[in-house]
This record gives sequence, structure tokens and C-alpha cells, in this order.
Amino acid sequence: GKIVAVTGDGVNDSPALKKANIGVAMGIAGSDVSKEAADMILLDDNFSSIVAGVEEGRLIFDNLKKSIAYTISSNIPELTPFLVFVLFGIPAALSTILILCIDLGTDMIPAISFAYEHAESDIMNRPPRNAKTDRLVTKVLVFFSYALCGVYQALAGYFAYIMVFNDYGISPSLLWGLSSNGEFSATVEGDRRWWFTVNEAYNKKSSSELFFTNEGAFRQYFDGVVPGFIQQTTDGFSQLQPTVNSSVISPPLSGASSNAQFNNMAKIVMTESSLPFCYEFSCSVGSTLYTNDFDACIKDFAQTSIVYYTGANTGVLNTNAVGGSCIISWTYDQQKQTYLRAQTTFFDTVIVVRTMIALLCKTRLLPLTLRGIMKNPVHIIGIFFMYLMIVALTYIPGLNTAFGAAPIKGIHWVMSIPWAIIILVCGEFRKWIFRYSRRHPDSFIPNWLYRYDFW
Repeated sequence: GKIVAVTGDGVNDSPALKKANIGVAMGIAGSDVSKEAADMILLDDNFSSIVAGVEEGRLIFDNLKKSIAYTISSNIPELTPFLVFVLFGIPAALSTILILCIDLGTDMIPAISFAYEHAESDIMNRPPRNAKTDRLVTKVLVFFSYALCGVYQALAGYFAYIMVFNDYGISPSLLWGLSSNGEFSATVEGDRRWWFTVNEAYNKKSSSELFFTNEGAFRQYFDGVVPGFIQQTTDGFSQLQPTVNSSVISPPLSGASSNAQFNNMAKIVMTESSLPFCYEFSCSVGSTLYTNDFDACIKDFAQTSIVYYTGANTGVLNTNAVGGSCIISWTYDQQKQTYLRAQTTFFDTVIVVRTMIALLCKTRLLPLTLRGIMKNPVHIIGIFFMYLMIVALTYIPGLNTAFGAAPIKGIHWVMSIPWAIIILVCGEFRKWIFRYSRRHPDSFIPNWLYRYDFW
């Protein structure tokens, strides 16, 4: 069961060199026959070169494992959005072009930089690896990259993704099935619709409860109702633009629409939901014009000739709705921008977490130190490039449009920081357990973790 190495330089040494597990021939004094029979040739005839060669081989093997572990860990956060979209109807959290930005953009330099890593200080203290079981890609490495790092990135990304939707008025419960009919932020113009959600005050009434229970009331006006949303499907989105045509409107209102169906839609939404719009609306009762007066415009429905939802154009808030529940309308542009911001936040969060994973993969067993980080300038450049790229894709006009991204709020960057810190701390604690198990071979749990989790 031992590994035997034989050195030789003469013709007579050739059989032994060939029979041994590792045959080492002399490069200067050795014969041609011994060199052909050997597995290793010392070009300088110096036995210390054997140690240097073993160290270099272990370094290459180590760095390849580190690069592979880091690179394949992006597969789960890239695949999960499409699985969740197909299974649960939640809008895909990552577009195809943003996936390419990860694989061909942000990950390129960090993955290559592992080739420039220096040897860890304990590299020659490790026992020889088992060539049959300790291969370059093992089950443990795949588990670390996929089940630990990959799933963690997906969770971090989806946390930020859901919070962005929630901040813009779409609660997590409404995301289920949101893309099942393909009409929210629809790509095809004919599928685009106006949507409405409830801005709740003190969570008195859930959007799902309000609209689902009133589904029958809406059917006479609308073809389809999704829990949490009212969908105007009589005509396409383009026929319901709240365009201004003051010559038709009497009295003229700034921002009012001349489209009778659009105005009727606004009136029906408020009537059936018993809630006002969060943005400004007006109505004329006889010769009197009322602004943001829900009682006059809706409760006296028979006397109201028309409701002008002016806030859809002007963006002026309904001051009477402050502190209470109200209806938020969603044009296609608002749907699209909200969706792009959520996707961008998912992308940015995954990349921020990946920078910590890149640092985590710099060592397999030893703790991460500032000195160790600074030893590899290529790795530092790679991480800097990752941050530079996501900032550029997020905020540079034209570039973000081309790559399907959108500017996000500063608070949405902050959400990624705890996730990044947690995975770095947990990763370092994991390495500490491995080092503890080597110092205490009788400890059961640390040694069990080392045996099944050290890649």
C-alpha cells in the first residue's frame, strides 16, 4: 500500500525505474534509456527539485479546484429564475442577456485570477491525495458549489428581487402566478394591459382578498381577473392610453383623458373596490367639478357623468388618500421599469455575493488574510471589475437599456451587504472547523464535516 519512488541514472536502473510507482531519472548524468523509463526527469540532477515539482503540482491542482468551485457556483442562481418562472409563474428574476453578463463578463477575470494564486503555507504538510477518489471535480466540490454557494446566491437574489417588487407596491403574495398569463410587462404590444394594485394602510385588507372575493363583480366589466390585479381586456393597452384631448373635455382638466373607455375603467375600478386612487382624480357632477372627492365621484355614481383619472398623466398624488388604502394604477412603462429594476437588483445582489465567494475560494483550508488577498493583484482587479461592471450596467444611460437593466435605489444595494458578509463569515468558520479537526483527530463532528465537506 506504499508509494515507492526510485532514482537512477544508468541503463541497469531502467527496470527499477519502470517498475516503481514514480521513477526519477537524472537529466544531466542519466542515460537515454533511464530517461525513457522514468516518470520524472530532474533536469538539474538536484533532488530538491522533486520537492519543488510536487509543490508546483499541488499548487496547480489546488488552483484548478478553486477556479472550478467558483465558476460553477453561478449555475444555480442562473437556472433558478427560469425554474421558478415555469413552476410558479413568478416573473423570471434574470434575463438571458444578464446571465451572459455573468458568464462572459463579471466572472471572467476572477475565474482566471485563481491561476495566479500563491501556494498555501500548509500545502506540503498535507498527506498525498488518493488518485482514485480525490479527483479534480468531486461530489463534495459540486455540493459546495451548488448546494451551498449556489443556493445561497439564489436566496439572496430572490430576497432582494421580492423586496423591490414590495417597495413598488406588489406584495410577495401577488407574485405567484403573475406571469402565468404573460400580460404583466408583456413583450407583445397586443398583450399589454392596465393593472391595479392596492396600497394598503396598516395592512387592513390584503390585495388578494379584496380582488379575489370581488371577482364576480368585475366580470361584467372585465374579461379576466387575477388575484390582486384587475385587467382591462376589452381593448388592448394602446387603445387605453390616457391621452389628452382638451377640446372634447368639458370642463377642461389638465392631464385628463378624452378616451371614454379609459375614464369608464377608472370609475369602475374605484366603484367596485370601494377605494379611491392613490393619484389625483376628478369628476363633474352637474356643473360642479370635484377633485379627489371619493364620496361625490363614486358614492353618487348615478349623478357622476364621468371620472377623470388625471393622476395617471400628471403623477400628482391624491392628498385625501394619505394614510388610507388606495388603488395604484400601472401603465405598461411602469410595469416594465419595475420589472427591470427588480431584475437588476437580483443581478447586482448575486454579483456582490459572488465577490465574497471569490474571496472564500482563495483558500481551501487556511484563513483568509489581508496579506493573502494582496498577494494576487489579478484577483483584486477582477473583483474591482465586477463592481465596475454592475454599476455601469445599472446606471449608464443607453448601456443599461441595451442590456435590459434599469437604475435602482441606493437602499436596494444595501440589501446585498448582509448576505455577502454572512457567507464570508460562515465560510471562514467552516475552514476553522476543518483546521480544528486536524488538530483534534478524535473529535467526531469536526472530522465528519472534514471528511464529507472538504473539497
